[in-house]
Amino acid sequence: MGLLLHDILFAPFFAGSAGAGMIWHWIPYVHANNLWFQYGRFSNAIDGIDPIKEGFEPVFNETERLRIYTLKGKSTTLIWLRDKRNDWETELDEGIPPEIVTLSKEDMIDIIPSSYSSVEIYDPWVNKWSEDYSPERLSEGVNFYRSLVLKVAL
Repeated sequence: MGLLLHDILFAPFFAGSAGAGMIWHWIPYVHANNLWFQYGRFSNAIDGIDPIKEGFEPVFNETERLRIYTLKGKSTTLIWLRDKRNDWETELDEGIPPEIVTLSKEDMIDIIPSSYSSVEIYDPWVNKWSEDYSPERLSEGVNFYRSLVLKVAL
């Protein structure tokens, strides 16, 4: 699964660091659990993005359910949503499986910048990009487990 590695990779970048986080536990954690795919998932999430060109400004918000890490850029805004009810402790120590998080149209309007042309949605847990979400499609809402990445074209 790689829950710890996922958060180690994604959180620093989406909080405004120069890149992904790193881990020293290659053999006992990454290799032993065959978690190399998590690096590919992070790479997929930021594919085609030039952080220097975008001049990202990090913004952090929270709702009752989500941690919202936003990187505001010149032509693209990246948003990483992380379910607050799911982390290594709840899932691994307490054995509580992740719940489905549903983002309604209202949730999406609150999260996404008001002027945008499209939103691509990446689910790193199934390694799948959605079709573009135009402003008209927001009413469909979005479901996910654990975390989700939104790539917003401005």
